[in-house]
Amino acid sequence: MNVGEKEIRTIRRAEAPAQTERFQNLPAAGEPIAVLMQLRELGRELSKTVRFVRLLASARYSVARRIDLSTLNFELSAAWSFGSAFPDAPVNSSSTLRAVCRNFRAQLREFVLGVIGAPSHIHSTPPPLSCMKSSRLRLPRRLALACALVLSAVPGLFAQEPRVANVSTLTRVGTGDNVLTAGFVIGGTTPKQVVIRAVGPRLGLAPFNVGGVLADPQLTVYGPNSSTVVAASNNNWSAADAATFASVGAFALTAGSADAALVATLQPGSYTAQVSGVGNTSGTAIVEVYEVGTAAGRFANLSTRAQVAGTTNILTPGFVITAGTGTRKLLIRAAGPALTALGVGGALSNPSMTVTNTSTRAIVASNDNWSTPIGGATATAAVLSAAFREYGAFAFPAGSNDAAVLVDLPPGNYTVQVSGVANAAGIALAEIYDISPAQPASVTIAATKAAADETGNKNGEYTFTRTGPTFENLTVRYGVGGSAVNGFDYVTLPGTIVIPSGSASVTLPLRPNPDLQNEGTDTVVLTVLAGTGYVAGAQSSATATIADSSATLYIASVNAEASATGSTASGTATILLSSDGTVAAVNFNVSNLSAAVTSAHLRIGPSGDYVLNLPVASSGSSQWLFAPTGNHTAASLLAALRSGNIFLGIDTARYPTGEVRGTFIQGAGSPTFTAPAAAPAVSLANVTATDASRFLTQATFGPKKSEIDALTGGSIDAWITAQLALPFTSHRTATVADRTTFGGSSSFTNWNAIHLPNRQSAWFKNVLTAPDQLRQRMAFALSQIFVVSDISLGNDNHTEPLANYYDILGNGAFGNFRTLLENVTLSPMMGLYLSSLRNSKATFDATGNALTTPDENYAREVMQLFTIGLVQLQPDGRLALGSDGLPIPTYNQTTITELAKVFTGWAYPSTDLNRFRNAPTNYYSPMQIFPSSHDDTAKNLAPVTSTILPAGQGGTKDLQMALDALFVHPNTGPFISKLLIQRFVTSNPSPAYVYRVAQVFANDGTGTRGNLGAVVRAILTDFEARSPQVLSSVSYGKLKEPLLRLTGLLRSLNARSTSGRFLGLRHTVNGTPITSATPRPATQGEISTINSATLVYSAIGSLAQAALRSPTVFNFYHADYVLPGPLASAGLVAPEFEITDDNYAITVPNYLRNFVNATIPTTAAAPYVLTLDLTAEQSLLATSQDALLDHLSSLLCAGNLSASARTRIKTALTALPTSTSAVDRVKSAVLLVLTSPSAAIQK
Repeated sequence: MNVGEKEIRTIRRAEAPAQTERFQNLPAAGEPIAVLMQLRELGRELSKTVRFVRLLASARYSVARRIDLSTLNFELSAAWSFGSAFPDAPVNSSSTLRAVCRNFRAQLREFVLGVIGAPSHIHSTPPPLSCMKSSRLRLPRRLALACALVLSAVPGLFAQEPRVANVSTLTRVGTGDNVLTAGFVIGGTTPKQVVIRAVGPRLGLAPFNVGGVLADPQLTVYGPNSSTVVAASNNNWSAADAATFASVGAFALTAGSADAALVATLQPGSYTAQVSGVGNTSGTAIVEVYEVGTAAGRFANLSTRAQVAGTTNILTPGFVITAGTGTRKLLIRAAGPALTALGVGGALSNPSMTVTNTSTRAIVASNDNWSTPIGGATATAAVLSAAFREYGAFAFPAGSNDAAVLVDLPPGNYTVQVSGVANAAGIALAEIYDISPAQPASVTIAATKAAADETGNKNGEYTFTRTGPTFENLTVRYGVGGSAVNGFDYVTLPGTIVIPSGSASVTLPLRPNPDLQNEGTDTVVLTVLAGTGYVAGAQSSATATIADSSATLYIASVNAEASATGSTASGTATILLSSDGTVAAVNFNVSNLSAAVTSAHLRIGPSGDYVLNLPVASSGSSQWLFAPTGNHTAASLLAALRSGNIFLGIDTARYPTGEVRGTFIQGAGSPTFTAPAAAPAVSLANVTATDASRFLTQATFGPKKSEIDALTGGSIDAWITAQLALPFTSHRTATVADRTTFGGSSSFTNWNAIHLPNRQSAWFKNVLTAPDQLRQRMAFALSQIFVVSDISLGNDNHTEPLANYYDILGNGAFGNFRTLLENVTLSPMMGLYLSSLRNSKATFDATGNALTTPDENYAREVMQLFTIGLVQLQPDGRLALGSDGLPIPTYNQTTITELAKVFTGWAYPSTDLNRFRNAPTNYYSPMQIFPSSHDDTAKNLAPVTSTILPAGQGGTKDLQMALDALFVHPNTGPFISKLLIQRFVTSNPSPAYVYRVAQVFANDGTGTRGNLGAVVRAILTDFEARSPQVLSSVSYGKLKEPLLRLTGLLRSLNARSTSGRFLGLRHTVNGTPITSATPRPATQGEISTINSATLVYSAIGSLAQAALRSPTVFNFYHADYVLPGPLASAGLVAPEFEITDDNYAITVPNYLRNFVNATIPTTAAAPYVLTLDLTAEQSLLATSQDALLDHLSSLLCAGNLSASARTRIKTALTALPTSTSAVDRVKSAVLLVLTSPSAAIQK
C-alpha cells in the first residue's frame, strides 16, 4: 500500500466510516485524472454530514494527489500537485492549478480557473535577466504542490467580460511518478477546441533563459473519462498551429523546436494531460492549457503550496485579469493552521496575506486573521464561510489565524504575497478562486402575501429571490407603484432591499398604515430595477392589495352641561378610529355657545382627566395618537373610548367649568344603502293574555286587568283602529275644570290664575282615566319632541296656554306631520319658548352695518330637533357617511341664518298690521305675519333644499316653502320614526325596524306622506314590537320612563281619590292630617310643611320627569344618551338612563313606595289622597302567591317577570311575620314586583 492510499483511508475512516468499502479501489497516485468521474459517483452517495475529504502530498511522492469531496452540494474537487518555480517574484514561488467540479446535481454551473506563479509574465513582461539568474530559481528539494486544472464550457458569459487569463505551471518534470500531469474537464454538451502545450526548449532561449529545460517534451492527453484511451498526443509541435497559438495569446514557439503542442477539438468529459521527457529525460517545462474562443468557458481556480519563512521567503502567486467591462470577484485565501487538520505537518502558524496590483504597486486587499476584516476587504467570517461552502473550499476553524479576503478586481496584473507573522515559518497554501458568476444573478419577485388590509392584523409580503451564489449580501433595487401612496397608505418602502449572505431570498413586509379614509382596495406594485451584480428575472413585478378596513366611527351629540343653565348650545363631534386602534381623527362642531371658547378637550370619565387638547374654538379637528397620557395607558384610553367613557368638553367665558359636553358612542353608518329584507309576518289576531299585556304596556299609560281581558282573543289592529277614531281628551279643558272645581293656591303669585297643580292634576286624571289612551300616549311622546316647558315658561298666565299647546299635540297626534309642524311653529307658546314670537328682520345703520339680526333659536331647533336632525341619514336611520367616512351635516350656520329670516315678522294675531310689537297677547291663536317686520329677501336654504325662496313672496309663502322643504327632506321620516319608536317600544330599534316605519311615514299606502296615525300603527304592529322572538335580544327594550312607571302603577291598580282629583298623597301639618269637609286652599304656612316631592303635580322632584316640565328644549333626556359601560361598548344608547343617576335610582323607588303604602284616612274627607284598589289582589293572594305574582307580572311587567325575581319575591313574602295582614302582604308583593328589573325594563 502506498502512502497516498493510506492517507485517503485514514481520513475516510475518521469522517465517513460507513463508506470504508467505497475507497478500497481508489487509484494510485499519479494515475490519470479521469478517475474523477468515478469519484464523483462516490461523492453522490456520501453522507450529508461529511463536508470534505482531503488527501495532501506525502513525503513519499514528489508528485502527490489531493482529492476534495463536498457531499453537501454533491461537489467534487481533485488536485494534482507539481513542484514548480518561476522567477517573477522576489522570492521562490510555486504554482498549483486546482480543479473543482461543482454541483453535479445539475450541469456544471460554473468553474473558476485561477493562475498562480505569475506565468502571465512569460506572456507579457519578461522578468529582469538578473532575476532569472537568481539562485531562487532552484526548486526547494522537499516542496510538493497540489495542482489541478478544470476547463468548463459554461454558456451565457457576460459580453466582453474580463477573465482570469491563461493557466500555466512551470515545474521540474521527472520520470515515473514525477512526470507532469494536468487535468481538465470539458463541460456542457458540445465539443470544445483547446490548445495544450508542453514547452521546454523555448524556455531556454531569450528572453526567458531558463536553465535545465526539458529537451524534448512528450504531451499525451487521455480521455474523455478514461485513463487509458489517448484522445490526442504530440511530440513536436506543428507550424500549422502557430496562428491558433497567437489567437489565444500564447507566446510563439521557435520554429522546428522540440516543444510539444496540439490543437484539438474534444468531446465533453474529463481529460488528463501528461508531460514527460522523450527517452526518459528530465528537466524544467511549462504546461499550458488554453481554450480556443471565449464564449463557452473559463478558468476557475488555482492553488499553490510552499514553504514560507517569515517575510523573507514568501509565497507569491500571480494572475492576470484580462481587459473587459466590469470586475471579477475573487476569493483569495492563505491557509496555514487549517492545513494541520488535513494532515499537513509543519503548517505555517500565522499567515499574513497581501494582494497587490503589480502595475500600480497599490495594495488592494490584505488580511491576517480571516474572521477579522481589515481595510477594504470587509467580508465577515460568516460571509467568508458561506463562500467557502459555496465554492468547495475546505473550512477554516473559527477564530483561526488563517487569512482570507473577498475582493472585486478590475482588469490588471496582480500578485498575492503570503508571509509569516512575526517571522513564523511553515507550509502555507495560497488559493485563488474566481467566483464571478458565469451569468449575473437573476432576481425575481413574488407577492407571497398578496392581500393585506388596514386592521393591523394582516400585512402583505413580497419575496425577492436570486439565482446563483448566495455567500454574500446582494442589494436589490426596486420601484414602487400602484394606486396606494408609498409612506402614506403603508409604511415607507425605501426602494432597496438586501438579500443576506447565505440566503437565496428575502421577504419584504407590506405594512398598511392606519387609514381614516374609505378608499376601497388599493394596489402596491413592486418592480425589480437594474442594479449591480444581478439582472431582473422573468418575474420582475408583483402586486399586492390593501383592502380598506373601514375606520370605526364614534359620534357624540354635544349639548349643554347640566350646570350651564340657560345654554342652548348644541352640535356634534366625531372620532374616526383607525382599524388597528392606534390613531383617530377628532372633529367637532358646536353652535350657539353663550360666549367665547376658553378651552376644548377630550376627557375621560368618570375622573374628567384631560386626554387630548383640541383647538380653542367652537369647531375644529385634531389627530389623536393613542399613547400613554397621565395615568392612562394607550390601551386604557382605547378601552374608554369603546366603553363610552370619552367625552368632549368645551369651556367658555360664561361657563368656565364647562358649557357643553358630548359622550362618544360607536355610530352605525354607511356611504351606501341597501334596503333590508321584509320582516317575517306576525299575527295581530287571537291575542294571548301575555301579548295583550305587552301591547297595552306599550300603547297606554298602564294596562288594566279589564283591558287585558278585553283584548285577549281579539285583534290588535282592531284595537288601534278604535283608538284612532277617538277624539282627544283635552288637557286644557281638564286643567280649567280642575281650577274651577278645586281652586288655585295661595302659594302662587296670582290667586286668580290657573296654577301648575291644576294642570298637573288634570294631566294625571286624563292619562289615568281617559279612554283615548293611544292618543294620550302619542301626545306625551310628541311633547318630548316638540318641547316647550313651564320650567322656563313658569308665569302663572302660561299654565292654561301650555295645556292648550298640549292639545295641539293631542289633536294632531294621528293627523299629518306637516300640519302638526306648522301648528307647532305658529303656536305662541313655541314662539315664546324658542324666541320666534316678535322676531324681527335685521336692522341696519346709515352705513349698512347690522344693528340687530333675526333670532336663530327656532330656525336651529326646527331642523335639529323637530325634523331632519344634525346629520344626513340613510332611509333606515343609520348615518349616511361621506367619502371620508364621516357623517354629512344636514345644514350649516349659513342655513340657520337664512332660515331664521323665514321666521321673522310673526307675532300675536291682530287686525292692525302696525302692532307687531304691541298686539294684544293671545296664547291660543296661531301667530300672524306682519309683513313690515318680515325679511322678504331671497333665502338660500341649501343644503336642506336646492330651491331658493324667492324674494318678495311674503312671510306666509316663505314659511310654507321652508316647512315643505323640511317635511319632504329624506331625513325627516327616519328621524321622527326612530324617536317615536324609542318612546313606545325600544331604545335601540334595528335599522330594518326604522326603515319599515319610515316607509310608512313616506307613504301610508294611499300616497299620503306624514300620516302619523299610520306611523303609530306601523310602530306598534311591527315584527319587532309584536314578536316574542325579540325578547331574548339583549339590545331590545328600554328603561321605562319614571313618569310611566308611576302612571303604570296608578292605572293598573285602579288608583282613585275620594274627590276625583289626582293631586297627591295624604299629608300632615305638625302631625295632624290635612283634612277638609270641602275643598279649600291650604295656607302658606301649611304648604311649607308639606314635602313637595310627595305631590303628584311636583313629581319631577322625585322622578326627574313631569308633563311639559322638561329642563331644556332637548327633553328630559337625549335620545342618543350614552351610558358608559357594556351598553356603550355594544354601540347601544340608553336615553332614560340619563335621568337615572345615583340620586334618582333611590328616589324613584321610594316615591313609588309612597303610593303603594298610601291608605285612606280615617277622617271622612281627604280629597287629594290617591290610593290603590287592591281588592282583587287580596283575593288572588288567598288563592296562592303564584296567582298573585302572575297577575302582577301581567300588569306591571308585561307578563315578563323573571323566574329568578319570582323566586326571590316568594321567599321574601314567605318570610313576612305571620301577623302580617293580607293587604300588607299584597303591598309588599306589589312593591317588590314594581321595583324589580322586569318591571323597570320594558320588553
